Amino acid sequence: MSETNVIFISTNLLVVNSAITFGNSSSNISITSNSTALYISSNISVNDSVIAVGNTTINSTALKSTAMILNDTVYTSSLMSNSISENDITDLQIFTANGTWTKPSWARANDDVTIILWGGGGGSNSVSDGGGGGACVIATIKASVCNSVCNVVVGIGGKGGTPDTGASGQQSNNGGNSVFFANTTYSITAYGGGRALYNRDVPVSYAGGGGGWSSPGAAGSQPNGGGPKGGQPANSSQWYIKDSIFGGGAGVVAAGDDAGNSVFGGGGGIFSNEPGGSSIYGGGGGAQSGPVGTSIFGGNGGNTSVLPTTPGGGSGAWGGVSSGVGANGEVRVIVTRSTY
Repeated sequence: MSETNVIFISTNLLVVNSAITFGNSSSNISITSNSTALYISSNISVNDSVIAVGNTTINSTALKSTAMILNDTVYTSSLMSNSISENDITDLQIFTANGTWTKPSWARANDDVTIILWGGGGGSNSVSDGGGGGACVIATIKASVCNSVCNVVVGIGGKGGTPDTGASGQQSNNGGNSVFFANTTYSITAYGGGRALYNRDVPVSYAGGGGGWSSPGAAGSQPNGGGPKGGQPANSSQWYIKDSIFGGGAGVVAAGDDAGNSVFGGGGGIFSNEPGGSSIYGGGGGAQSGPVGTSIFGGNGGNTSVLPTTPGGGSGAWGGVSSGVGANGEVRVIVTRSTY
């Protein structure tokens, strides 16, 4: 017998007050009034036989076209396919380099598209300072907002610079920004961590600030975390807040100060044997010989003994295993079938 349709019943969906008759079979299935619903763990195969419910007969042809008639309402096969396991239909695409995202063919206008982006970690260029971690941005939009094919840019880790060469400010790079271009006018960006800056003319060096939701981490004598309201480093002439929520944590400019932490922004970089700034979603900040900045969902920062990890960890100070390069960012796109 060949299968013409399959009906999956996992809960008490079907309650029939009269008998169900399969053709002229002598072993009919009868369900009396108020009895427990029918549980079927295998397929129902219908060939030439019919299913009779009350005075309504559905033959195999009708099953192919309308699938089921209940209380004078016709549920077509397409409607049934859209209502089965709606919350379980997902699509995940992960980008560790630039590419293009293709919208799933089954995606409807109101289906949810969740984009998770990490910016790249900041680079280091001295023997004492670490780069800031990249920010993590999470956004959910409707599939109708997205083009069928969207460009994706993954921020690369900031390059490291040689500690004792090069003019001030030209030795390392901020971490690159990660971007998801939903359409020609709308995009989502996660900013990279700030670089560690070495001024050989003083000489003095500064750690990088963590990237934020609205701007990258800063470098220089005020390595603020990226906005909004990124952390500000310690300064003897002013009161400061080093931590942030959506902005990056502050980098460090003087020994004994703490690197800034964040929730979604990157952790701030630090030097000496102090720990780098940490984050929950963003990348951790880089350090010198002290503990690296950690992250729960992003990458950890590095130091002279440990390389930063993706996504978005800030570079450890130049020296040992580190060449001052921050970790790359990442972009993840998840499509989920909506319930309406």
